[in-house]
Amino acid sequence: MYLEAEGILTQKQYGRIILKLDEMRRARNLSKNKLSNMMGVNYGILLRYCNNNEFGLVDFDFLARACYVLKCDIADIVEYRQGNQIE
Repeated sequence: MYLEAEGILTQKQYGRIILKLDEMRRARNLSKNKLSNMMGVNYGILLRYCNNNEFGLVDFDFLARACYVLKCDIADIVEYRQGNQIE
């Protein structure tokens, strides 16, 4: 359901995206170093995604690589939580 908001939306209203990459990595029994090598990405970048740090832009190529290497669907590593389900 779409609700019109007055002013700027807050996270409490629209929710947030949760990355579950680290959960999936552990389920596959892979170290962060091994996963970064398999994906061909910089370890520091992988670390930001695994730690679910705040970041403004999401690299869809990165997510596609992760899905390919982990043999999973995007829904396995990305979750949307509505504002009232953030905690």
